[in-house]
Amino acid sequence: MNPVTRSLLQQIGDQKLEVFAQEWDALEGLIIAINRQNSLSFAQQEEFFQIQARLRESYRPIENELSQFWRNAKIKGELLAADPYSKLIEAASAQEFLGNWPAMQTLPAAREAFNQMLMGRISA
Repeated sequence: MNPVTRSLLQQIGDQKLEVFAQEWDALEGLIIAINRQNSLSFAQQEEFFQIQARLRESYRPIENELSQFWRNAKIKGELLAADPYSKLIEAASAQEFLGNWPAMQTLPAAREAFNQMLMGRISA
């Protein structure tokens, strides 16, 4: 897990947030692997569908709260126009990540927004 995210989660101690973070990390890793190898295996496609199903469940409880933070995240200096989590979670297939540089650029912005939400919870 991202070390900053892990540290923030330890301070909060919310199991639901930890589950989302673990699933998001799994999706992030899968997207990066698919882009690096510039191919997609059957196993990766199956893994995507499994991660997708779990993320749909773990994202729902924090979706509204997290929207306050992703709206301030930027890619190349531009504010995000749409929910980066839903965009990646709701991909029809992992094949959509092949050669998809915008998806890769979305990952750091989504991570930043999640960490900002966690910091907001700590300072509240």
